[in-house]
Amino acid sequence: MSTTAVYNMLQDLRLLARRDSSEHRPLVDRELEQFRLEFLNAFDAFLDLGTDNMQPFIVVANKIISNNRDLIKWLKHQLELEADW
Repeated sequence: MSTTAVYNMLQDLRLLARRDSSEHRPLVDRELEQFRLEFLNAFDAFLDLGTDNMQPFIVVANKIISNNRDLIKWLKHQLELEADW
């Protein structure tokens, strides 16, 4: 898997973890955010040290992202609309 694909997965997980957040009321899904940070640490170790312990994270992340594909698409669309203002 390319580094760009992993980065995109991390971004999708970040969107999901903050899906109920707003400018005035920041909320984070702590369990999902903890998983994302562990995945990010594994990704950093891969980039810095060449370790290859990302596979378990990739499997779980793929499952989370596929189960929430429509929500992720909607969240990205909302971000685009906010950016247009």
